[in-house]
Amino acid sequence: MYQRGYQQALEDFAIAPFLTRLKTYSDPDFDAAWMNLTQLELESLTAILIQDFTANLKGKAIAGYLKALRHGSTDISPSLTLFCHSRKITLEAKL
Repeated sequence: MYQRGYQQALEDFAIAPFLTRLKTYSDPDFDAAWMNLTQLELESLTAILIQDFTANLKGKAIAGYLKALRHGSTDISPSLTLFCHSRKITLEAKL
């Protein structure tokens, strides 16, 4: 029962798709397949990235998502720009 509730929470809060995306992520700076991530590393990276995202929230992005939600948008995909350790990271969020 606990495991089913845990899995449902991962789905409800889009953590499961995030884990899958991170597990298969590849760009010029990082290739998850080449890194051969362990499950613990994957979960730890996910926690670190969520903490970083939380610490770097921007009101403009929050307002944009809220506006889209209030106007009934089911495909929210504005670019969300975060600043992390002096480098700009652009994420595209889909709800």
